[in-house]
Parts: sequence; C-alpha cells; structure tokens
Amino acid sequence: MNKVSNLIVLLPLLTLPSCGKHHARVVAGDERCDTTDANTLMVCNDEGATFALKKTATGIMLEDFSKDGIHFLDSGQTPPLFEAKLRDIRSGNDVENNISVNAANGWQAVTISRNDNQTVIEFSHPDNNALPSSLVAKVVIANEGGALSWDLKMEGLGASHSVLDVQFPQLALKASGNDHYFIPYRFGKVIDNPGEVDLDYGENETGAFLPNDTN
Repeated sequence: MNKVSNLIVLLPLLTLPSCGKHHARVVAGDERCDTTDANTLMVCNDEGATFALKKTATGIMLEDFSKDGIHFLDSGQTPPLFEAKLRDIRSGNDVENNISVNAANGWQAVTISRNDNQTVIEFSHPDNNALPSSLVAKVVIANEGGALSWDLKMEGLGASHSVLDVQFPQLALKASGNDHYFIPYRFGKVIDNPGEVDLDYGENETGAFLPNDTN
C-alpha cells in the first residue's frame, strides 16, 4: 500500500512492528481493558495504547484506538481490520469481486480466546460458496510491552485456492493538525500536517514526494 489517501494506513506505520510470530503477554487487570460489554474486546499495551474491537454476528469491527485520552480514528471511515483476495487455482481467475474475505462480515462463526501470551480472533465458515468451507482466518495480537504485534494467518485453503493479496492491519486515522512526517529523501523533508496532503510514498522505488514537488 504505497499511497495514503484519506489517511487510511497500516498499523505498523504507527507504533506497531511488522507481523510475525511473537511470544508476549496481554495486559490483564488493567482498567483500560475492562468492559461490561461481552461483545467488545479491549486490547492494551504497556504504553497506554488501547484498541476496542466490536464483535458482530458476522465479523469484527475496530471501534476505537486511543492513547492517554486521545482518540485517533476517523469516525467517518471504518476499513476492515483485514482484507484478503483469494485465487481459485483451478480456473486461474482472480475473481476479485466474489472471492474475497474481510474482518467485518461474511463469516458464520467468530470466536475470541485469550491467555497469558496473546489474544486470538478466529473467523471460520465463510458465507461465500466460492470459498472453501474449511477456510479459517486468525488474527493474533500479542503485547510486547511498548508495542502490539499483529499477525494474520490464513488456514484451510486446501489445494484449490491460494492467497492473492492481503491488506492487514489497517485503520483510518483522523488528521490532528499538528503532526509532522519526516521523509529521508535527498536532503530530507519535514511535512507538516501530512493528513491534509496527498503524500505519495513512491511506487517502483521512485522515492517519496509531494504532488507539487518539482524535483
């Protein structure tokens, strides 16, 4: 994902490391993570960042991302926590419109489990008949103290399907108006309030630049 438009970004661009296998712990007994709503999942790290995810009948929605009382999500946009496109190997057809899955809907079963090391959200039994009934998507969240690691696993694809494309994790941030972004390009650039400009991170290794940059 190279372009930031409407400030939809991947979580690792903020405070989170890239996906992988981790052994850490989930904060327990933290009032920031306490909720009386059985369908709300709270995930926190040791630095005060809190994520609230809402369980629905067919998926999971990210409802809040906050730290020290500041809420970062753009309420006007709610991209799914993950989106994945699958290919039917037998036909070689990408079928982007009817062979895709996301975290927000399209699942007959969603379960959440937690232990001392991690939180696991499991999506199973997809509604789409074009997908294998054995398909399972697992979001694994581990607290590493100052950061949260997010890992997505796609299982049960069988011999007929493969993963074509994945966007995970993703969320829409609102522009605070006082942010700064440093680009290590040429002598370097500092972009004030990057959420209000069409900042291009660069495609085909062309480097990051602004649309009005004559260089």
